[in-house]
Amino acid sequence: MDHVSEPISSPQTTARSPGGEEFDVVGRAGPLRIKGAPRVLAETRQDLLVIKEGAIFLCSRPNGDILPGLVSGEGLYFEDTRFLSEFRLTLGGKPLVLLSSSDDIAYATNPNLTEGKALTVPQQDLSIQRFRMIRHRLYERISVRNYGRSAVDTRLEISLGADYADTFEVRGFSRRKARGHTLAPKFASGDLRFAYVGEDRVFRETLITFDPPPTTIAVAGEVATASWDLVLERREKKTIEVSAEPSVAGKRRAPLDLETAEKRAHSSHDRWRRAGTIIKTDNEHFNRFIHASVRDLRALETPFGGGELFAAGIPWYVAPFGRDSLLTCYESLLWNPRTAVDCLRVLAKLQAV
Repeated sequence: MDHVSEPISSPQTTARSPGGEEFDVVGRAGPLRIKGAPRVLAETRQDLLVIKEGAIFLCSRPNGDILPGLVSGEGLYFEDTRFLSEFRLTLGGKPLVLLSSSDDIAYATNPNLTEGKALTVPQQDLSIQRFRMIRHRLYERISVRNYGRSAVDTRLEISLGADYADTFEVRGFSRRKARGHTLAPKFASGDLRFAYVGEDRVFRETLITFDPPPTTIAVAGEVATASWDLVLERREKKTIEVSAEPSVAGKRRAPLDLETAEKRAHSSHDRWRRAGTIIKTDNEHFNRFIHASVRDLRALETPFGGGELFAAGIPWYVAPFGRDSLLTCYESLLWNPRTAVDCLRVLAKLQAV
């Protein structure tokens, strides 16, 4: 049974987590927005990188950032709620220069870094790699390597925020008359926690871990900024790992390091792929097409109602959608009929009487 929090009245200034921890109430929640951004439907064209595993999925800009706003719908989602609405990386106070990216990795370099009018770090002296994956939570590894001729002293910053908007709200299809209460972010024992008590009185939080811990962390309202002072000798590389776990009603999973989580994710994907028909041809392009299709099906497989079925699409249709799920299963019977059996069982449980 979900933990139910005590109702929060307007004068109330604190709330308690399921574990009894006290949080300060910031006020009524509202989606974080870019200042001056128009309120338009989220289908507005914006290229996004998407990764998904189970019930958790992430949509980000091509450079890996999540910008606050209601335009493109980027964010970290779980159970129809956005648990991370901002994840912005800067180096020396400036955004990175993107070189290339795919769903799970982005390569970037530094812009010209200056002190006053003096150029301190020329563009392309630093190489930045962002690798991310999902395994019951979001993992991200940020690697910075110095390819310059001299040592570099700079600062890496990550700005984080969580608005807990539901997917209909993010899409711009609903304007809620009332939202729950945002709780002030807390930083303790090296971990950062965002929290929210909804109108349904359920306690939701986003738990952020850092390795190594940030040099400093600053909280301003609903946004927290973690900073690392980096000193890189020639050819030296330093790595920062960040994870974000969505939690509802105090439920958490045992934490894993990124390497272990990555191995388990690969093993799970491999077992899933091998459970179906292996299709090989003498056309390498067609083989890659089949491999990509099976990989996409795996991403769409989502737990619902004690079983699993294919969601209709990421991000707006990660939900039971009978017609699309059934057609997908029908067209993939040659590959694996088990998915059709699972889908029919889930949909049968959801039938009206």
